[in-house]
Amino acid sequence: MKKISRESLIRYFGSYSISKDLDFVFQNFGGFISGENAVLFRWAQFCKNADKKSQVSFNDVLTTLTVIPVEERDTWNLREYYLRRTEEAHPLTCTWSGKLIHSRNTLRIDHLLPFSIRKNNNLWNLFPTLSSVNSSKSDRIPTPDLLESRKE
Repeated sequence: MKKISRESLIRYFGSYSISKDLDFVFQNFGGFISGENAVLFRWAQFCKNADKKSQVSFNDVLTTLTVIPVEERDTWNLREYYLRRTEEAHPLTCTWSGKLIHSRNTLRIDHLLPFSIRKNNNLWNLFPTLSSVNSSKSDRIPTPDLLESRKE
């Protein structure tokens, strides 16, 4: 069985066309979907470089990021863990704002890579936030500087 490529499609079936709107999207945003500027590619680079002592290869990180995702949000266990910590008088702060999370009603667990984009409930992708902050931030991703400032 031959591999289907763009070149073979053109060679055997002639030309192809796409709408002007799709052409605009691919020209302006295609680099975020595939290539060196793709979100997953850039995130893998960030993860690889985050820990200078790490022996993890870029390919290992990229492979981990591309594992078939889960279907449902599941943050219950981590939420319960954080709630126990707050009950034991361990201060818990919102990763986004740095403000203290005082009660069970204001704690939300946020997905670093938004669940709507990457269905991943792994611990590295979850962190505590205030409910008011989480609901207003939409699918924004924290910058490396913000994560570094909230490291503790």
